[in-house]
Amino acid sequence: MFTYAFSSYEVEEDSLIYQLEAAGKRIAFLGDDTWLSLFPKRYFKSPFVEAHPSFNAWDLDTVDRAVNRTLREVLLPAHRDEWDVIIAHLLGVDHCGHR
Repeated sequence: MFTYAFSSYEVEEDSLIYQLEAAGKRIAFLGDDTWLSLFPKRYFKSPFVEAHPSFNAWDLDTVDRAVNRTLREVLLPAHRDEWDVIIAHLLGVDHCGHR
C-alpha cells in the first residue's frame, strides 16, 4: 500500500530520476514514502517499489529494517535482471537530523 506524505508535490524540473526514466532504466525504490509524492510510481519500473510511512521522527529503525530486508532480496542474483538502479532511502539518520 502506498501512502503519501503531507505537503509533498511532484518534482517538475529536470532531475536524475527523470533522466534515468527517459533512458529506459528500471529504478527500484525502497524507503520513505515521500519519494512517491516527489516522483510518482510511474518512474519506478522495477517490480521492487516499497514505500514506508515517514512521519514518526522518533522511530529511527523501522523503515531502515524493512529497507535492509528487501534490499538483501533485491541484490540476489535471481533478481539482478529486474532493476538497473536501486534507490534505498534509509530514514533513521534523516530522522536523527530532525530530532
